[in-house]
Amino acid sequence: MKTRQGFVSNSSSSSFCLVTTKQAHLKALESMGSRRDDVQAVLDEMGFKETTLGGLEIVMVGDLVIMDKSILEFGYELYEEYENALDTDGAEIATWSVG
Repeated sequence: MKTRQGFVSNSSSSSFCLVTTKQAHLKALESMGSRRDDVQAVLDEMGFKETTLGGLEIVMVGDLVIMDKSILEFGYELYEEYENALDTDGAEIATWSVG
């Protein structure tokens, strides 16, 4: 299941958050093949965090505003590939933005 609330992928002034399970995150990363490390680096730059919520291991990614402008376009491309990998796998994710 995917819940989306107005994600704006071409706006560097938007703040956003994506939440999914750690298991779905790892599976999506694995599907990225040789780009896995690049994707994780972009996610880290975007504010990647791991935590537990009600006994469920989850990951959160948020806030593109902090990204270095020189990697912004490349980062968006990799982020979108990552989000598509989550969606293709049928992972439960929630995304929202505030612009």
